[in-house]
Amino acid sequence: GLRVFGNIAQAEQRHMDAVLSMLERYGIDDPAAGNAPGVFVDEELQQFYDRLVADGSESVIAALEAGALIEETDIADLDETLASSDNEDLDALWQNLARGSRNHLRAFVGLLERNGVEYEPRVLDAGRVEEIVTAPRERGLVDAEGNLVEDCAGAGRRGGRGGPRR
Repeated sequence: GLRVFGNIAQAEQRHMDAVLSMLERYGIDDPAAGNAPGVFVDEELQQFYDRLVADGSESVIAALEAGALIEETDIADLDETLASSDNEDLDALWQNLARGSRNHLRAFVGLLERNGVEYEPRVLDAGRVEEIVTAPRERGLVDAEGNLVEDCAGAGRRGGRGGPRR
């Protein structure tokens, strides 16, 4: 029932749409095509998802902690992907997805703190998480290097997107 989950679900759909746009641009089959929400081809990802759903269903705090863990994992995966990528289109996508994940991590950790829970990072270095959660919310689109290229504060309410346009 917390608004943060609905807001982030909408943002994640925009992220999925941006990734799908790149898959289409480069003629790559969508590995999620035909799968119901929560069904993954990769068995390790499926197990991770199933565990997070089970853990997050225990309480609101557990759900917020699961959300933060997802965002930490996303950031680590995107950092690794950016380090090995040499495609400017994809790098811009990864940078924007990472920006979104940092914002989502801020939201989850902030709600945990407001509920008296200190979040313990499980994927990223504690210093990195502290740096992320104490920084201001990031707005606008960024380029392949992570530099702001468009200020679209509030664009989600006016049809803006968090990734490449189709």
